[in-house]
Amino acid sequence: MPLDEAHLTQIFIFSASIICMLVVLVLIFVYTYQQRLIQHKLDLQLLIAAQQRTLLEASVTSQEQERARIARDLHDDLGPILSLIKLQWNQLIQTPDAERTAQTEQLLTDAIQNVRRISHDLLPPTLERLGLVAALERLFGQSTVSDGPRLSLTVNGTAYRMEIATELHVYRIVHELIHNSLKHARASHINCVLHFFPHQLELLFFDDGIGLHTQDINQLYDLEGLGWKNINSRLMILAGKLAFLTPVNQKGIHLKITLPTTTLP
Repeated sequence: MPLDEAHLTQIFIFSASIICMLVVLVLIFVYTYQQRLIQHKLDLQLLIAAQQRTLLEASVTSQEQERARIARDLHDDLGPILSLIKLQWNQLIQTPDAERTAQTEQLLTDAIQNVRRISHDLLPPTLERLGLVAALERLFGQSTVSDGPRLSLTVNGTAYRMEIATELHVYRIVHELIHNSLKHARASHINCVLHFFPHQLELLFFDDGIGLHTQDINQLYDLEGLGWKNINSRLMILAGKLAFLTPVNQKGIHLKITLPTTTLP
């Protein structure tokens, strides 16, 4: 039986209502999804900003601690020696004495050694003159003692010089990793491997210490001390990446750091 005009109108209205409801639901879904995306981006921006603030604070704190350490070295070590030298020099002018002359000479030697030590802490002369590999070889040699932890350094590829600032950052990162392994992880064996590629430096670091309880680099900000924060701060400056290759809660640490590099002519 053919439908009359009233029935057709009802069907049309019903169909139009369903379509309108579907359109409204789609619009609501799209709007909600966009709002979630916007909120997610805002949350991500806030997280990045918080991490950047943390790294900046860590960098500033590290610099202030370094300045304070240098100030203590100058005040506690070099200052008294120079004061004694001045005192004995004034006495020698009035009354020459062989024994006092020898003491003054020894004080001058001590002062020179302290100046060299402070200067070496600021910028290792081996690093400046001979480059990263030579400086790390010296660092590993100084850190290894006959009855203590065993440290080894392996270099693969043809080593090349980079900008001194880059080499210093890498040197400080390795130094901090060794410090963490010896002091906090209580490692007895440490191995560092450098791979020199044409446009990338790959650093592998192993130890047999107590390990970490996280593989998330972001969670390292919550660890005590500034060591890991300083490492991450330097990696951000170098546009480097850090990846943990050791399963969580497993003994020891195995990590890989990759850095883009530019070879000096």
